Amino acid sequence: MNYDEDFELSQDLKNEFSRAILEILIPNPVNSLFSNSTWLPPTDVWENENEIFIQIEVAGVSQDDIKLILEDKRLIVSGIRKENVANNLKTKVHQIEIGYGYFERAIELSVRVNKQQINANYKNGFLEITILKPKSKSYKEIEIIVEK
Repeated sequence: MNYDEDFELSQDLKNEFSRAILEILIPNPVNSLFSNSTWLPPTDVWENENEIFIQIEVAGVSQDDIKLILEDKRLIVSGIRKENVANNLKTKVHQIEIGYGYFERAIELSVRVNKQQINANYKNGFLEITILKPKSKSYKEIEIIVEK
């Protein structure tokens, strides 16, 4: 019996097999094209004496699909990059590197800030966030009485 002649895979089965192999070989959730997994956009964070700067690469994500949440000293940036319509067509997969679906990045800040100190701008596929540090660190002095 010659398996090459007797066993022929349909194109759909070949595509599914290719997708399964890619999901095994790609160690991060970039293969979200075939699932609802998350992906992590590259993120840079730096600061100077007066400001904290955050730059997140989110090309292809609509500005309306990006959300910022401030929780204490943590800034959470989340959103969704919707699948490319061409990816839904029955095609032969050659390469998958662009992540689709939900993303979330939590950035620990070095200081507490309030939302009025945060400015976000979406430009050329990058979300650029500038956070003004508080001008003075006001410490409230309290007296603690130790009972004997």
